[in-house]
Amino acid sequence: MKSAHIVFMIMVFIFLFFELAYALVAFEVEYINIALSLAKSAVLFLFIILYSKKVKWAKWVLTILVLINGFVCLFDGIEDHNILFYAISAYSLFFVFCIHRLKMLRSRYDVVTNNQSNKS
Repeated sequence: MKSAHIVFMIMVFIFLFFELAYALVAFEVEYINIALSLAKSAVLFLFIILYSKKVKWAKWVLTILVLINGFVCLFDGIEDHNILFYAISAYSLFFVFCIHRLKMLRSRYDVVTNNQSNKS
């Protein structure tokens, strides 16, 4: 399942690129503090790491935080008419969809309980 790890790492690098772009554009457009924006990105990245380490509850916390991030970016995009915010919002929703629906990621990163491993 090395391909699942490669796909996930590419998804994470794209996510981090969008987070850095958000920090820079939000600073220019809305005068938001870059340090606070990068702290938000660090928290999201922490939960991505916890998810990759197969912490049971991290997937759901990551899902909630990324969805909130996506909706905030969507509202920022509507308010400022900036296409980058729309792209970040769309990728956030795509990221959540992938960690929940891609079979290759579920088989590698989801925690398997004893009942599920006995059925296999």
